[in-house]
Amino acid sequence: MSEYQYYEFRTVNRQLTPAQRQAVDKLSSHGHTTSTSFSVDYSWGDFKHNPDDVLARYFDAFFYIANWGSVQLKFRYPKELIDVRSLEPYCFEEEMVCDYSIVGNDLILTFEVNSQAGDWGWIEDTTQLSDLLPLYDAILQGDYRVLYLMWLRMISDGIDYTETVTEETLEPPVPPKLDKLSSALIAFVKLMEIDETLLAAAAKGAAPATPASQTDEAAALAALSPEECIDFLQRLLAGETHLAHKLKQHMELTAPATGYSSTGTRTAGQLLAAREAIKQRQAKAAAAAAEAKRRAEMDALAARGDGVWQEVEALVQDTKTAEYRQAAKLLFRLGELARSQGTTSQFMSRLDALKAKYKRRTTFMRELKSVQL
Repeated sequence: MSEYQYYEFRTVNRQLTPAQRQAVDKLSSHGHTTSTSFSVDYSWGDFKHNPDDVLARYFDAFFYIANWGSVQLKFRYPKELIDVRSLEPYCFEEEMVCDYSIVGNDLILTFEVNSQAGDWGWIEDTTQLSDLLPLYDAILQGDYRVLYLMWLRMISDGIDYTETVTEETLEPPVPPKLDKLSSALIAFVKLMEIDETLLAAAAKGAAPATPASQTDEAAALAALSPEECIDFLQRLLAGETHLAHKLKQHMELTAPATGYSSTGTRTAGQLLAAREAIKQRQAKAAAAAAEAKRRAEMDALAARGDGVWQEVEALVQDTKTAEYRQAAKLLFRLGELARSQGTTSQFMSRLDALKAKYKRRTTFMRELKSVQL
């Protein structure tokens, strides 16, 4: 199977200028450009430009996927809108899972996974970025659940796979509503192959969200001076990007991640142990459910009495392979029932008689052998 790589860039809440679109058109001879995006895929070649440079110059979001197991998601923000100190507990440059870099006046936040599975085969769905774009504004509003999810991704294979985290390492700040993921976060969990059992264990430590009330916003707006109002309105008319967030920042209504505790309270080892405890409970529950189902089926079979043997006879006499197979399955279940009732000898006597009666039907005999009868 050939290599496959897909690159996509997007703007957020704005369009490319005519000059930008003209420049973007020249990035690749077979790329696809719109007023808000650029995408290109390769089966044998490679993108000749640094994605970070293209992102910083023209776009706000970048998505990359390759069929050997690599995924990247990048968001670009004006650096004054993000407090880098709030990112640091989640970012580990050595692990190449979550990191940020400063490019000029911008901050580029990177999420990256190189799947240990190695080969994803043929990639048909290249629409993931549309599903993930709401995360861009969520991060800007101080919702750092996606960063915490990437930290979970780093430890999900066990701490033996990392050089940065030990069993005693404290988790980063736990964002609110970790147990109530948006559709974008659910898509992110699936794409990045984040262990959902580990997520369930971590979500037990999440705090409820406390968003700013409409009363707070109204009071803050009323407190703006006429000069401030005119300034923001002029910038709005000029099409300045991220203005809503800048206004909230100015009115001190944003909910920055620094509002969380500096670290969580659980260690990586405790979270991994909690995951295993959940898996054990799930396995026990599944086994109990399977046993209850089996017992119900055995009770129903026992209630039919000789009617099951009559059905077996009718199926065998039909002389069709499918009916032979169904008859063999019924006999197997009758054998299980006999063992549970302590009547195995009676069952074997009837089975031997049935075999003797139909010994010339080789297909039926073969089906019986396939179920070890």
